[in-house]
Amino acid sequence: MRKERDVPTMFGFARQSVPQEFNPIYKAFRNARVVTGCTWRTIDTYDQTLGEFLEWCLEEGVSPRTISNVDLRAFLAYLKQRNLAPYTVHKYARSLKAFFNFAQKEGMLLQELEMPIPRRPKKPPKYLKTQQEIDAVMGACLTDRDRAIVRLLLDSGLRRMEITALNWGDLQWNNERQVGRVVVRNGKGQKQRRSYFTAKSWHWLKLYRDSLDEERKTPTAPVFQTRRGERLQDSGYAELFKRLSWRSGVHVSPHMMRHTYGRKAAMVMPLPALQKTMGHSSITTTMIYAELADDSVEEAYASGMNGNGSIANGSGS
Repeated sequence: MRKERDVPTMFGFARQSVPQEFNPIYKAFRNARVVTGCTWRTIDTYDQTLGEFLEWCLEEGVSPRTISNVDLRAFLAYLKQRNLAPYTVHKYARSLKAFFNFAQKEGMLLQELEMPIPRRPKKPPKYLKTQQEIDAVMGACLTDRDRAIVRLLLDSGLRRMEITALNWGDLQWNNERQVGRVVVRNGKGQKQRRSYFTAKSWHWLKLYRDSLDEERKTPTAPVFQTRRGERLQDSGYAELFKRLSWRSGVHVSPHMMRHTYGRKAAMVMPLPALQKTMGHSSITTTMIYAELADDSVEEAYASGMNGNGSIANGSGS
């Protein structure tokens, strides 16, 4: 388990001086985020984005007593002048909004601030578009463990941090229905949910599990392990998918597996059900996959109308 880092002033890493009046506010905000279950990756993002904002405040002579909406807009303009990507500017704005909403709710600021949130441009999710690409990635796997990882990601839509945390006791197989269940105990936002997997995943999971010693397949043992029996960590998954990309000639990542699942499942599942399996807090996010699934309609039309359909073959009226 990762230990909390020392925070000599308010950040988890060395940083230049910042307005000291902001220290207790940020420390309280940071502690509140830790208590509510934010991941360390999210905490790191706050350290980076808010740390840079507070350094800017120091240079501009801005303090909690004087800060205004004009200052917030000036900081966003400063970010855009640095030619940061719109998505990055949006990330900074969201961090600032969370920080100042907390400070106002806790009575740490006298004035009310309204953080403008720039519109975030839509970035189409990257996914494996063809069965040939999926087969190439599966074919690039050299072990049953790696095949089980890829297949389970494709079948369940799990995030990388969720598959990392899986124990054998979190997997169940229903032989009557021929479907497996995944209990995600600590999903995004510390939420628990269920996802599912097919017989294809179960096939590779069983082969992999049968290769392990008894002590490495108890209910509390991690599902995916290193050769030494330790839990496979984020860095291990990153290295694995780098190797799979190189061997298959198809760029692939764990999150692309999740997007591939979402697109395929949107063709056969009601959106509320898909929302539950993917752990989305809003169905608006899930609807992205319905839009991706529309591509299959175009593919079917092109295939049917350009040689395989009755109209194209001249048999229609």
